[in-house]
Amino acid sequence: MFVEHTKDAYFIHEADTGVILDVSQRACDSLGFTREELIGQSPLVFDPTLTQAGFDAMHAQIRTGQLVRFEGAHRRKDGTTFPVEVLIQRFHHQGRWKTLAVARDVTERHKLEEQLRHAQKLDAVGRLAGGVAHDFNNLLTIILTEAGLMLHEIHAQDPLREDALEIKNAGERAAALTRQLLAFSRRQVLEPKNLDLNTVLKGVEKMLRRLLGEHLSFQLNLASGLPLVLVDPGQFEQVIINLAVNARDAMPTGGQLTIETSRVDLAEGHSADHPGARAGAHVCVSVVDTGGRRPT
Repeated sequence: MFVEHTKDAYFIHEADTGVILDVSQRACDSLGFTREELIGQSPLVFDPTLTQAGFDAMHAQIRTGQLVRFEGAHRRKDGTTFPVEVLIQRFHHQGRWKTLAVARDVTERHKLEEQLRHAQKLDAVGRLAGGVAHDFNNLLTIILTEAGLMLHEIHAQDPLREDALEIKNAGERAAALTRQLLAFSRRQVLEPKNLDLNTVLKGVEKMLRRLLGEHLSFQLNLASGLPLVLVDPGQFEQVIINLAVNARDAMPTGGQLTIETSRVDLAEGHSADHPGARAGAHVCVSVVDTGGRRPT
C-alpha cells in the first residue's frame, strides 16, 4: 500500500542481470508503459543516459552491498524525457539476490534550482549596476559643479547660457537615473519628496520629444492648482520615460502621445477602488498613445 501510494517509482530487478521483475503503478504512469511491457525488460529501455558499460559498472558496485545514488533521466514511451534521482540497493529475498531501485522525478527541483541561479545572476547584475552607478555619480558631481559655475559666469543674454543650462538639466536627470540604479542594487534608499508633478513633466518634455522623434506628435496637458505629491523624482521620471518609449515602439508609422495631469478627489467610499489610496485629494497622470488605440 505504501509503495503504490508514494510519488516515487519503484522497480525490482534481478540482481545479476538487471532484468525487471516488478514495478509500481507510479513507475508505469511516469513512463507511459504497462506493467506487462516493463517486466522482463532492461532499464536500458527507458534510461537514455545509461550505456551497457555503465550498467555493468553500476551492478558491480551494487553487488558490494553499497547504496548507489545518481541523477539521470528517464524516457517515456512517447519519447519525451524527464530528470530523475535514483537510489539502488541490493537485498536478499526467497533465496535470490534482487535490487530495489527508487526513482524520483526531480523536474520541479531543477526548475527551483534554475530560478535560484537566475536570482543569483540578478543579484550579481545589481551589484555591478550599483558599482557603476556609484562611480558614474562621482563624475556627474563634477559635471554639475562645472555647469553651475558656467551658469554663474555666463550672462543671461548670452546664447551659450541655454547650452550650459541643458548640460546642467541633463546632468541632473542622469543623477536621478543613477539613484535608480543604486536603489536597484539596494545601495541607496529611494528619497520621496513633495513635488509638483507638472514641474517634473515640464523638465523632461524636451527629452521626451527627442525620444519620440519627428514622426510622432506629443501633447502635454497640465491642469493648474495641483496638490504636491510625495514621490521619488528619479523614479517618477523613469516611469514616464518608460511609458514614452513603449508608446513610441507601438507607433512605428506615426501617432500621438498625450500626457495629462488632473486633480482627483476620492470620497471615503471610492478610495477602496484604488488599493493603497486614502480619501482626499490626489493627482492623476494619464499617459495615452494612439498605437492600437489603447491607453498605456
